[in-house]
Amino acid sequence: MRADAGIARSQLGREPGDFYPLAVGNQWTYEVKLVQVRVAADGSETLLGESAYPLELSIECTTQIEGHEWFIERIHHMTAGIEPKFRALRQDRDGLHALERLHSTDPCGSVPSLDGTLPVQELRYPLRPGVTWTMDDDRFAFGPTIATVEAHEVIVTPAGRFPTVRIRVERARPAVSPTTTEHRWYGRQGLIAIEVRTEAAIGGLPGAISRFITSVRLTSLHQTGSLARRIPRTSPGALIAQVGSR
Repeated sequence: MRADAGIARSQLGREPGDFYPLAVGNQWTYEVKLVQVRVAADGSETLLGESAYPLELSIECTTQIEGHEWFIERIHHMTAGIEPKFRALRQDRDGLHALERLHSTDPCGSVPSLDGTLPVQELRYPLRPGVTWTMDDDRFAFGPTIATVEAHEVIVTPAGRFPTVRIRVERARPAVSPTTTEHRWYGRQGLIAIEVRTEAAIGGLPGAISRFITSVRLTSLHQTGSLARRIPRTSPGALIAQVGSR
């Protein structure tokens, strides 16, 4: 990946309310790569394992939920034993909102139930460095997930070169958990890349750590529609209240 803040800023300027490309038929394909290494006290690394598989995201349809139009996204980890999952997305001047954990095998054929869904503010507009927000507050986790815009960058993936915003995602974890760093890169073409690094000390080997890296890189995209049309403003608090009232 390569940083070029000036170019990225100049090409990410049309905000708020029309940043993420929500249109039925849009499709993104990624390579998910999993790497585990052992890092010795002297800094030398030993590869312990490496694997990769494709991931496909696609906008399947729209549906009405609580009086608003939502776009249904299909998430398909294309590896053995993992069934496709769905979530709902909508965009307004405040940002990109999601309803995770839709419990439906056919959300395009019926109105999905909101029971058990998790409201998430995926992005908060405008995406300027220093902007921070609470993405979600999952009652089954240890606390809220916080996102912070760190920089504008131009990055290179197998699908090409994209102006993006780099966002750091911090999830609440118990004090004894491994150290985890997560970053996501978004552009006007959608989600471009994710990288999660987790490090933990190795018992019995002073100074040695185990490092696990999950990287997601865009390999191809197909856009059938333009950017999502503007949707009336809805505050994150109102969204959470709608879901919580069910």
